[in-house]
Amino acid sequence: MLSGLSSEPYAFNFCGYDRDEAAGMGFLPAGAAAGAAGAGAAATAGISLAIAAIGSVASGLIQGASQRKRDEIASGVWLKQSVEAIEELELQVREQNITKAQAEQYFKQILNKFESAIVTLATKSVVQSRIDNQSKDLRNLFNAKMAALPDVAACPSGQARYPASKKCVPLQCPQGTYRNTETGECIQMQSQAPAPGQQTAPVYNDLPIDEDSNSSGLLWLFAAAGLAIFLLRR
Repeated sequence: MLSGLSSEPYAFNFCGYDRDEAAGMGFLPAGAAAGAAGAGAAATAGISLAIAAIGSVASGLIQGASQRKRDEIASGVWLKQSVEAIEELELQVREQNITKAQAEQYFKQILNKFESAIVTLATKSVVQSRIDNQSKDLRNLFNAKMAALPDVAACPSGQARYPASKKCVPLQCPQGTYRNTETGECIQMQSQAPAPGQQTAPVYNDLPIDEDSNSSGLLWLFAAAGLAIFLLRR
């Protein structure tokens, strides 16, 4: 059990990042400049922000306390930040945005950030205790969360899982296609503009045909022709 942590659920929204609003990040429309966004930008934005937060502590929490107390408070904050980052990894694996192998690489960054912050503390006994015990606690927590999740196959190169459908789709749609916002798939456009100098013939196939009107028109035509012949003979 990790010590010094509240059991209350946390709300992850660093720097105004909203997971739902970022649902389409990293997926480019046709014709967009290559390299404008990296693979899985939406999935990794929250992870990157969570890792970046590790090692920071509000000065008001430690102001006026003894050195040991300041170090204990700081290490507790950094531990909580590391746990939150692991929970973000768990969420992204569960939502099939990253694989367990990718989560392992991110966890190594989390652990390195935590231990790098811990060794800056002045109280050696606090440093030793946190490195020996809480680093193991973080590893055990990560392993337990990953073990409870199913394995997710990685997407092919140039593709990523679309947040709404969880399908592997191209990061950039090719020319002549458009992005289906529900599935993320690239759909072939049906209609295309005519080439320069080329005209398209009008289509009358869809016009309604009134058979009665058509018959009446033919009768009038025959009557007019008969009248013209009669007048010419006179």
